[in-house]
Amino acid sequence: MNVSPILLSLDVAHYSNNDEMKTEEYVEEKPNKKRVSKKKEQPPPPPPIQEEEDEHYMFIREGTRYWCKDIDEKNGVVFENGKDTDGDSAPGKQVGTLKDGELIIDN
Repeated sequence: MNVSPILLSLDVAHYSNNDEMKTEEYVEEKPNKKRVSKKKEQPPPPPPIQEEEDEHYMFIREGTRYWCKDIDEKNGVVFENGKDTDGDSAPGKQVGTLKDGELIIDN
């Protein structure tokens, strides 16, 4: 850094008087922090109440898939094999009944 002697002497002359020089206190400004209020801890919500869904069971007779609600495939309403929203096999419309294990198809 090249400083000319003239400028240096002007600067020194300008600040040579102690009365003119006033000290300023350095005050550090702290950034304003946003306050985040803590939420009150709440217990987790209870699990949703699910209605007991009727279970259907697939069985095959003479190469055709059917569905019924009886796990033993003895008695009850029989449904055709359909598709659910995902494209998986699911009970379709009612097509007959099971009576003592015998499939009776409605015409």
